[in-house]
Amino acid sequence: MANANDSIFLVPGFGGFGVFADPEPPSPTTAREFSRLPRGQGKPKPLAYFERAADVLLRETEVPPDEIYFLEPPPTGSLGARVGYLWARVVEWALRTPDTKKKLHLVGHSTGGVDVRLLMNAAFLPEWPHATRPRQTDWEAVTKRIGGVVALSAPMWGAPIVHLIPGMPRAPMSLLSLLAIAGEQRVHVPGMTITLQAIAALLSRGETNDQAIGGFLAGLSNDMKAQVGRFLESIAHNHELLEDLDPDAMFRLNQRVLRGDGTGRVKIVCSVAPKPSMRSSVGHGWEGAIYGLMHGRAKGDLKHGPLGLPWVGSASPVPPRADATDGVVPLSSQTIDGQADAIVFGDHLDVVGHYAGGSSGGVTLLDSGALFDDARFDALWARIAALL
Repeated sequence: MANANDSIFLVPGFGGFGVFADPEPPSPTTAREFSRLPRGQGKPKPLAYFERAADVLLRETEVPPDEIYFLEPPPTGSLGARVGYLWARVVEWALRTPDTKKKLHLVGHSTGGVDVRLLMNAAFLPEWPHATRPRQTDWEAVTKRIGGVVALSAPMWGAPIVHLIPGMPRAPMSLLSLLAIAGEQRVHVPGMTITLQAIAALLSRGETNDQAIGGFLAGLSNDMKAQVGRFLESIAHNHELLEDLDPDAMFRLNQRVLRGDGTGRVKIVCSVAPKPSMRSSVGHGWEGAIYGLMHGRAKGDLKHGPLGLPWVGSASPVPPRADATDGVVPLSSQTIDGQADAIVFGDHLDVVGHYAGGSSGGVTLLDSGALFDDARFDALWARIAALL
């Protein structure tokens, strides 16, 4: 378990963000810095991808809020670029924390889970961009300081959803980003202000459109809108991650790097959500319709496992189908070798706190019908804390 001398890095997935706030905070932002950001009196609520997760980690570990960091890797940059970003932050931490008894723990959601796995994989070093690639001896010295490493809902074998809208490869990433941002605002978007077609049009030419995204960002200040605008511009113009997460590309990568995965070094936590039905899709409105479309494109097979995983929380449904998915990543893709430490019943955004209701009055823009709640969320992140 992480203790009071340790630090935690929280790494978001593809299309994920760190913190949006007015005024713009430093990057990466700590949980303490986030808690002190202005709220009310004309200031919009600050948004953090891992806000609710950090709250649980603060309760379940002894790590102080000054040492829980919300990282901001390139949202759709290549795996090499994302791992290079993570490495730079780890080196910065090691330099300002010379006491070798102190450990740094890594938790990555979605592609962030792939990032933390590859950071710890010596066989991946040749895949890094030359400018950020460390010497083997430096890598070994720094990674010895790493404590627990957890990958949550990570597409270790790729994500078919990158082909959600053929011919418009940027759309899925910005869709997920906008869903997450809007979900964090805790507001519904009347009448589905943005449709999949609008997002496709938004990104098909590699440019953003203020009018198109206005419905999602209406509650933000000009400063925060500018931050989100830069974020979306980054997605529109740099989306190598889509090619990297293609299942065939990930299969080839795994053939090159599997030998570098230390046994049990990375703890794996999986997520699985219900298969949508016509009734559930219609009954859950356009949020359910989005989930139904995404689930259909995210199906996998069981050739990579997992089997017999321990369920987290009160929901323990029947064993998942061979084509099970969390709406974004196939269950079969969420482990390295078919082995995992836990599985939770919830969709890809539920597990990072973007679900309806709960103590914070949240809403969801990806309604899977998993009925995710505070109890299951707290149990999930308590389990993650125990793995560190």
